[in-house]
Amino acid sequence: MQTDEQIMQIFRDLREIYQTARQHNAESVNQGEKQVLHYLCQTGGQAQPGEISRAIHISTARVAAIVGSLARKGQIVREPLGNDRRCVQIRLTQAGRERLAATYAHMGEQMTYILQALGPEDTAAFCRILHRLPGILAQSNEPSKGDL
Repeated sequence: MQTDEQIMQIFRDLREIYQTARQHNAESVNQGEKQVLHYLCQTGGQAQPGEISRAIHISTARVAAIVGSLARKGQIVREPLGNDRRCVQIRLTQAGRERLAATYAHMGEQMTYILQALGPEDTAAFCRILHRLPGILAQSNEPSKGDL
């Protein structure tokens, strides 16, 4: 059984990991931009703003701001859909694909460093636990028999 102190320590550790990662990546593309670029990559390089909003769970206003920023950087283009100028398709450019490839490469380097620093035994334990978490979280979200 976990104690309140163990749970609080886990939260402190996770917050420290998050803050360290944010400081390390402060000069790179912001998180919202990463999410939009990643989503576009997953959808074959194009999507409509509403699709992006629903898929990554951010407001359409936030999508518009991110799309504007990415367009200024040349990483996406907006293309009209039909005669209605309000309907646009967002398309990933070569510069966007290159930025995403660089981001993925950097993430791979970071993970390689982390796993090497952990060593084989801790890496195996980390991977085993990480693999179990989605199932555990899914069970914790199932309604109990008393809720039916």
